[in-house]
Amino acid sequence: MKSDDKIELSFIIPTFNSQATIVAAVSSLLKLRNVTSEIIIVDDGSTDDTIRRINSVLLANKPGPSIRVLQEAHAGAGAARNMGIENAKGKYLMFVDADDCVINCEKIEREIRQETAEVIVFSKAIQANQKRTRDELIADNLGLNLNGVFDSGPVSKLYNRRFIVEHNIRFLSEVKIGEDLVFNLDVLSQARDVRLVSGGVYQVNNSATSITHSLYGAQLVADTNRLMAAVVRERLLVAGVSDQLVTQFVYKQFLMLLVKLAKSESSVMECVRLLKQSRLGQSELQSLPSKQAFTWTQRTVLKLAHQMPLVLPILIWLLRHRANRKKESARFII
Repeated sequence: MKSDDKIELSFIIPTFNSQATIVAAVSSLLKLRNVTSEIIIVDDGSTDDTIRRINSVLLANKPGPSIRVLQEAHAGAGAARNMGIENAKGKYLMFVDADDCVINCEKIEREIRQETAEVIVFSKAIQANQKRTRDELIADNLGLNLNGVFDSGPVSKLYNRRFIVEHNIRFLSEVKIGEDLVFNLDVLSQARDVRLVSGGVYQVNNSATSITHSLYGAQLVADTNRLMAAVVRERLLVAGVSDQLVTQFVYKQFLMLLVKLAKSESSVMECVRLLKQSRLGQSELQSLPSKQAFTWTQRTVLKLAHQMPLVLPILIWLLRHRANRKKESARFII
């Protein structure tokens, strides 16, 4: 094993009850042959056989990249990734979810060996030699562009560790769903060199046991409000992005919360109560400098939802009866 200052890539994997998938995830990283790497696994308080499965890989991995296992109380994926950042030694960081796999390792090796960039983004949606402005990348990260190339997840990206450390960029531990979006927003606000690379290197394997798939009802509403405060009031408005960008994000979050509540086990009237309690979109609707930032449709939907007593129950009922409640696994390359 080379000395710490020669480590080129640190993989960071948060785990929680990942016994069924962690071996495949780690094994996919062992295919990286031509760069010096380390694997940092941060277990977020698993109660199953995750640690034992990891140890079986450790015993079999001789020789090979350094594999370290860190453990913490159940604090969420963001806190686990932060612990990984604090303990990483590589030139670049790459976050991997415990139920996913890294593919096309040669492409990752090739990009690491090129001149230093602050962020390297891999995606099959990226065209050869494609360029994006900072505002376009921010809109991509917020999920506002149908053909965006910079999604909100931290995966399928290489982050220059020195850049992350020097700008003190970390995942918000108080936000459980969307903390990666805030992390990338902070990255894009500081980065001057974002390299876009055509081609996928990451396979997503959706799993119901993922750390981020476990908020319901009042917890979901409270977490959404914390996300809105972190993104809109503490970042977008401060950064001076367009009102249109802010309102598109607010409106999308309102619709997403509506759909999530409709798919939950809560009664229709409980969903209505929670959505009204959130007041999502109301402060922005009233306080944005440009009232025209919201389209007529957006203003109408938000006002009707919050002011007309029958609108929300009908919307939730329709969404609930159209939704396919069956949970299915899915695999796709990004």
